[in-house]
Amino acid sequence: GGYVDLIRGVWRVQGCLAVSRGIGDQHLKQWIIAEPETKIVRIKPEYEFLIMASDGLWDKVGNQEAVDIARPLLVGVDEPQPLSACRRLV
Repeated sequence: GGYVDLIRGVWRVQGCLAVSRGIGDQHLKQWIIAEPETKIVRIKPEYEFLIMASDGLWDKVGNQEAVDIARPLLVGVDEPQPLSACRRLV
């Protein structure tokens, strides 16, 4: 009986909350479960870095844009700055 709607590029439960944020809202419990969808990915030695973020970032920043922002602070530098890369992504 519930619905998920795409509003300004964000999927929303009952037209109000972003899906990932709807898990903790009691009035949406009949439509939302807390069982996550997971995927196992083997991290290979040739990978330069990994960006893990919530939908708050991915709703606004594309994959390549995130790489373009983070990479100059992490790869090919004498002292990688992961915290600075995170701050710049935010």
